[in-house]
Amino acid sequence: MPLTENQVKANIKAKLQQARNNITSADESLDFLVEAIYEVVKSLLQDATVTGICPPNGGILTQGKIT
Repeated sequence: MPLTENQVKANIKAKLQQARNNITSADESLDFLVEAIYEVVKSLLQDATVTGICPPNGGILTQGKIT
């Protein structure tokens, strides 16, 4: 199931709130944010569908689209 904008925002907000409430180190806080963004990107990559046209001789994808 694709992620929605609200899900992405909620995920990042939850990580930031957790960092704000439990972490005193700026580096640790940054790690939490990076982890949240990575989880979103990973989810998007897993759910992505690539469509397009490839020549029969195994050439590159043309008119490609990622959804």
